[in-house]
Amino acid sequence: ECVNLKDPLVLTIGNFDGMHRGHCALLKHAKSLMSQEGEVLVLTFRNHPSEVLKPEQPIPLLCSLTHKLRLLEQNGIDNILLLSFTRYLAQHSAYSFIENIRQFIPFSHLVLGHDATLGRDRQGNYAIMQELGMEWGFNVHYLKEYRYEGKGVSSTRIRETLQQGNLDLVEALLDRPYSILGHLNSVKEKEKRLDFPTAHVEITGLCLPPFGIYAIDVLYDSKRHQGIGNLSSNIQKEDNRPILEFFLF
Repeated sequence: ECVNLKDPLVLTIGNFDGMHRGHCALLKHAKSLMSQEGEVLVLTFRNHPSEVLKPEQPIPLLCSLTHKLRLLEQNGIDNILLLSFTRYLAQHSAYSFIENIRQFIPFSHLVLGHDATLGRDRQGNYAIMQELGMEWGFNVHYLKEYRYEGKGVSSTRIRETLQQGNLDLVEALLDRPYSILGHLNSVKEKEKRLDFPTAHVEITGLCLPPFGIYAIDVLYDSKRHQGIGNLSSNIQKEDNRPILEFFLF
């Protein structure tokens, strides 16, 4: 519900996968547009659009939904609208999509990334969004591409860098150490890859670094613990899914 939100409202729309430097810059700009009476609302998706548009090859995520929401909150965002991306939603034109949002969200500013497109077949580009803004009375702000070391910062670049195992660059692009948020689960004896008591977290569907042994920090119950983690393929499972098993010193 958005009934308690105040005008003027600044709306930003995106996947926000990974909450990297570019995302943080976008949110900072959105907050700079607020008056003392206004608020920022982030509209994001429960699932990645690729799960619907390319179900045979969905994009691996940099963070789970719970992790993304946590990161948004840590960046000072209290108002988050979650939509499920469906085939029905994908058929909406940019005009129809914005028209439906405007019925419930009285936004006066729309902040988007430099390459953002909305609506069916990505038709809602810069020119179309400017036209809609003039027609319906809201300001459209497209941010310039955020660059690091001369290259644009994007979730795609971070995924490629992570899969190559360059965790130092991943940390620089995220502006935080690469991390996974999840529930701790004990590892059954027959599924262990290590020879001592271990736990694991769910990593299905996530973009991961190469298989191997890693030094890790685990933040649990507000305390930080050091340990080692083994990222490998779980050969005990029929689907051979990857598993992150770890031991805390």
